[in-house]
Amino acid sequence: MLLLCLFFQTVFYASCNDDYVTIVQAQFAEQSGYVPEEIASWTHIMYVFDNNTCTEIEKETDRASLKEFETTVGNRCTVIAYESEDNLMFGQENPGKASSEYYVALKDINDDIPQIWMGQKALNTEEKFSMQPLTSSITVNIINAPQSFQNISFSLGGMTNALYPSVARVEALNEVKVKKLMFTKAETGMTKGVFPMCQPDKTWQLPCQLEFNDVTLENTLEIAEGIRAGYTLELNLDFSKYEEESIYTLTYRYTPYSKNMWTSQSEEFIRFWPGDDLYVDDNDYYNVYVLQDKRWRSIKVNNALVSNAPKYHSEIWNDWDNSKELRDTMCFVNFVNEFSGPVKMRVEKRRGKFYTSQIRPSSYGIKTTNCSNRTVEFTIPSWESRKVSVEFDDDRYHNLFIFPNRTDTDKPDFSSSKVKYYAAGEHEVGSITLQEGEILYIDEGATVYSSVSIEGSNTKIMGRGILSGEKLRHWGGEQWSNGEMLISASKHIASEKRLNNIEISGVTLIDSPGWTVGMFFIDNLTINNINIISWELNGDGIDLCSVSRANITDSFIRTYDDCITLKVRDYGVWQTPTEYVNVKDCVVWSDYARAIVVGPEAGACIWGSGGLTDCIFEDCVVLEQPDGSTDYRAALSVVQQQQSIWGVTYDEYNGNINNILFKNILIDDIQSGGRPIWVEQCRPQKEWVGWQWVGVSFENITIRDTKGLRHKSYITSSTCGGMYVSLTNVTYNGEIITSTGKYLDFYNKSGMATVEFY
Repeated sequence: MLLLCLFFQTVFYASCNDDYVTIVQAQFAEQSGYVPEEIASWTHIMYVFDNNTCTEIEKETDRASLKEFETTVGNRCTVIAYESEDNLMFGQENPGKASSEYYVALKDINDDIPQIWMGQKALNTEEKFSMQPLTSSITVNIINAPQSFQNISFSLGGMTNALYPSVARVEALNEVKVKKLMFTKAETGMTKGVFPMCQPDKTWQLPCQLEFNDVTLENTLEIAEGIRAGYTLELNLDFSKYEEESIYTLTYRYTPYSKNMWTSQSEEFIRFWPGDDLYVDDNDYYNVYVLQDKRWRSIKVNNALVSNAPKYHSEIWNDWDNSKELRDTMCFVNFVNEFSGPVKMRVEKRRGKFYTSQIRPSSYGIKTTNCSNRTVEFTIPSWESRKVSVEFDDDRYHNLFIFPNRTDTDKPDFSSSKVKYYAAGEHEVGSITLQEGEILYIDEGATVYSSVSIEGSNTKIMGRGILSGEKLRHWGGEQWSNGEMLISASKHIASEKRLNNIEISGVTLIDSPGWTVGMFFIDNLTINNINIISWELNGDGIDLCSVSRANITDSFIRTYDDCITLKVRDYGVWQTPTEYVNVKDCVVWSDYARAIVVGPEAGACIWGSGGLTDCIFEDCVVLEQPDGSTDYRAALSVVQQQQSIWGVTYDEYNGNINNILFKNILIDDIQSGGRPIWVEQCRPQKEWVGWQWVGVSFENITIRDTKGLRHKSYITSSTCGGMYVSLTNVTYNGEIITSTGKYLDFYNKSGMATVEFY
């Protein structure tokens, strides 16, 4: 089967009356500045064809030697001019044969290809021949080549090698050809001829091989459009970034002959030094690289499941073990870098091209640069803004989290009997219990499949590795997950004693069957620099229940349910308040429920039981909260609700919520179904039994919205509750909220609630 390429978009055919004699003259249109000046000295062949037969041929060594002649048969005439005959062969050279037997073809497609031009006209017109280029040319420029570089070679596939003048077409004679080209460093700027491709409308792959003294590198550049007749092509190999970053750039560009209408495609490639490519193509979704010591080093990419609430919530409800396989896969990386200065990174998307990319939080001001249609480069400016989400085409369910760490300079003595140490590698443990003074250390590169129960004071969970619940049982009932918490403290011993001085730092927690971190009846809790990713329906991030004096800092939390929750819960003991909690410099992402929530379980005030007081959330970012339709779901939520004591719900009023401060919070372009703020009092069972109170302040809250939020912020008091809420410099897309209505709904059911704006 012949693969055909049209040389001219339109060929005009005129009828010829045999009763008349036609004089064929070799007259050429004036094309000064377009055709090569030397074309007049090239060999010319003039063909006359009727519909299916060649009726005349004239061949001369130059244009001036072409003579006019008479013909009574034929309707069109074609002229071919070529600069050299050395690599050409010809079909029939005498008239009288079928038109398809006349062609000009290459002897060897890999040898030098001469320029070939062609013109065609109908015999019954007085128009002159306008010559057009058949061949194209490619120039290779090698820029700033290092001393060790030798040459570049590449292949052009799907090539034609024959011209059929009767129909003004190029074809692959016998079979589709591959042209191989090589340029040494000394041959930079050299130009070589090429024939058109068989299918110039299709994308194609340009495989390149770079030869150095010590290594051969192979890369492929994807080109959007094939080689057409009469195009000027360039392949530029630029080593300008090679010395500082071990990067070279391949740029392929093309334009119609004599035009300045360049189309360009460029991609940067990394030269990996020994050991630096360890994790290249190890993950199905992403390759990630970090620049260190002028070399790009690949980083291990890990997968984590997440749940797409807007698309699947009704279907995945009660699907505790993902048996329906409707969860999505996102990725994350952990790596160590001292952050002595800005850190440059690259992310390559392995599953298809992308069109847009962004790094969030947007407040970090990190911009991406496209290295190709699959790879972006960006610079993390500082340690403080190192934890980010990389998102392509606004896809938040197949994105990539970056979780860098510094070297741990506070490692314990691994030989101590008080230390449970897990080195790099995978460890399927099942369960770990920490008693008084014990330390669990999960080192860099380690993944431990286990739950952890803290049953003693002065305990620590530390490291740079991963604690995973992937291999724990995920199960539940109609409404709640029954899976165990990934890390829990004193839930089962709270009736005996409160724990003191608990620390969790440096680790990444994924795939919990229930709450990820559940802390109960703790005094002095420190959670610093941890990362959480959870897909489970009741998979909260951090839950503090009757905890006093806690600090949660520098953590990145993505969950399906609530990210950070302060509660008072009944676990068979007297309810004590959750108080003096500071949450600072955290990034939170809820795929369904609430990013930060105070309550709703607030205890009950019988005998002064419970309550949530003196808690500060500051310098945090909310990256997602997609559904604020009901159930006090919002980015920032404060809800007061009665909680039972010893399993019994009394008629007394709810525990007070007071001195709650949200300060310097960015709500960063959550989905359109989300809600920024929800404050609510849920009334007691009997309104006449008492009074309840909520006091909360919002200062410097920035709501950035490009999606068009459907839900306003919402504040409502119960019919027997007092409430004071202040909003100071709360802005929506730069506009300060100074009243209810446009951005905020307020319902004062008791008549004793106050909302003030500053």
